[in-house]
Amino acid sequence: MARRSSKRDEPPPPIDWTLAGINRGIEKLKLRFDEVDQLEHNQVRYDNPKKAALESEIAATIEDVFGTGSRENREHSYVRISYSGPTQRAAFNESQHVIEQRSQAYFLRGIAETREMLAGLIKRLEEKRLDFRRCPKCNFTYRNLDYLHPRWHAAGRVIL
Repeated sequence: MARRSSKRDEPPPPIDWTLAGINRGIEKLKLRFDEVDQLEHNQVRYDNPKKAALESEIAATIEDVFGTGSRENREHSYVRISYSGPTQRAAFNESQHVIEQRSQAYFLRGIAETREMLAGLIKRLEEKRLDFRRCPKCNFTYRNLDYLHPRWHAAGRVIL
């Protein structure tokens, strides 16, 4: 017997971008960028609870801005502020101090990687904002066009 499709099987609809939504998304991502930057400026340790809370906030912001089924959300739904490259394991006789120093160094490298990831997402939204243009005559926002045709204007109003 064939299985019935349910709402859970269907992907969520794509986001219908608006200029206000893009600007709000950029603001939210810049806020997260500043919070990640503050981790380094405040010399937060790798095991501080602020780290886990910020990771959760970043993932929620990406989901909120780009949508649940977006590629950005799939790529960054499990954000971890830690170095994602090859790491060195602790040796048998290594002191706890050396292990903590290495963990902190990986955390600092992870902060830089997370900043770059957020900067890339901000850049993606800024490029999407270029899809929206404003008419030089009436200041009307329109999408994917270089100009509005003069016959659409009548006595200073836009007729679409």
